[in-house]
Amino acid sequence: MTTQEEPSNLVASTLLPTVLSHTGTRRELRVLDLGVGVGQTMEIVSDERPCQFFFADIGRHVRSSYDGSGPGLLPFIVPNDVEFDICFFWDYLNLMNDQAMRQFATEIDDYLGEQTLVHGFLAADQRLPMPYRQYKFFSKDTIEHVNGDHFIARYPKSRRDFEVAFPRLRCENVVLFPGNRQEILAAVKVES
Repeated sequence: MTTQEEPSNLVASTLLPTVLSHTGTRRELRVLDLGVGVGQTMEIVSDERPCQFFFADIGRHVRSSYDGSGPGLLPFIVPNDVEFDICFFWDYLNLMNDQAMRQFATEIDDYLGEQTLVHGFLAADQRLPMPYRQYKFFSKDTIEHVNGDHFIARYPKSRRDFEVAFPRLRCENVVLFPGNRQEILAAVKVES
């Protein structure tokens, strides 16, 4: 009897279960996904409650024209009154130059609420090469990268870069992740 092996591009995530469970008893979630796994994301995230999803092919947008000097991206796909519960940034910040990331941070700030959680990846060491990877859900605690290591993350971001660009967010949890990455879970800072 043979057993089917899982693909080698699957990686266990320490933080995804936290992201998926933090929403507690809310009736409906509003989710921003900058990634490519539309079907799987919808299925896995909406398993326990209804969700309203907003998907942005930000990778294509960044590669072609998103240099931080244009009108931006989110206003074209998200109504003004939306407040996200979960934002999946995946690896896309590492494609943005500093100006583009600051513009994106300014745009998304209007959609962040006190309960918003942000999940994404940053460089573990900016001095080392870092392949750009497109990620999607495989299960509630496993991520699949789908494009191999054919492209380089042109602008690898550090945790400090993230915290400077997104001053209202603080990294709640950071764990090392394969591929010269840190997996981050960020939340809106609560004013005291």
